Amino acid sequence: MCADGELRAEPIPERVLTRRRLFLAAAAGAVMTGGVAAAEGGFDRLRGDGLATARERAERLAIPERRRWEAHRIGTSVEGRPIVAHRTVRPDSRKSVLVVAAVHGDERGVAPVGVELTTVPIPTGIDAWVVPVANPDGWARGSRNNARDVDLNRNFPWWWTRADGGPTPASEPETQALMTLVEQLRPTVTVWIHQPYEYVSAVDPSVEHLARAWAGAAGLAYEPPIVQHGGGETWTYKTMRLPSILVEGTTRDTSADETSAHRRGFEALLAAL
Repeated sequence: MCADGELRAEPIPERVLTRRRLFLAAAAGAVMTGGVAAAEGGFDRLRGDGLATARERAERLAIPERRRWEAHRIGTSVEGRPIVAHRTVRPDSRKSVLVVAAVHGDERGVAPVGVELTTVPIPTGIDAWVVPVANPDGWARGSRNNARDVDLNRNFPWWWTRADGGPTPASEPETQALMTLVEQLRPTVTVWIHQPYEYVSAVDPSVEHLARAWAGAAGLAYEPPIVQHGGGETWTYKTMRLPSILVEGTTRDTSADETSAHRRGFEALLAAL
């Protein structure tokens, strides 16, 4: 984010967009301490061993839709790691979806889900943005909070409280980068992925059909609209008045079944959008 508050999405050089480097860039940049082994182990299981053949995985990555995705730096963490968004946009699109994952660095299964979603063919007329790792310092450490020990999902400026939301509302650079992205994109719907409470909730009741589509395809329960003080999903709707959905997965660990389930959920949401 620049000094004037405007987001400048910085392209990631094309040479880094191999599958493994794509994940490492999304997770924490070219060099990361404390989380590389776990990240790479999760990445190796990303496609779900035994669920898809090597040929099927190669074909999925070779589809034209996959090549349209671009990686952009939308901000920088406390410790200087890039916060990366992957996007596929078309000039004639009328709708857009933003997916944000790994706001909490100890939710190890959601970053591989975010990367998996960038292999989903996006229907004509829809722009898609995915942030696989919103908290790269927490991801590197395997910790819920960021490098200043702030819970980013209590740091957004809606019903913020000093008790667990950091020194001031939106004090953290990770929070600021996500807020700027939402403010500038104004997506048709924003999906915030967490773990491990096993439900999907439409924070905005107007997108209940989209939340139910994801829940049904992923095998999760649907819960009535929720609110979370200082939460990104609640700030998106309550402050920005933009549709928002909360997805809670089933485990804090990397799981092939979990990754495949959320892929189906995303595909179902896109079909219903």
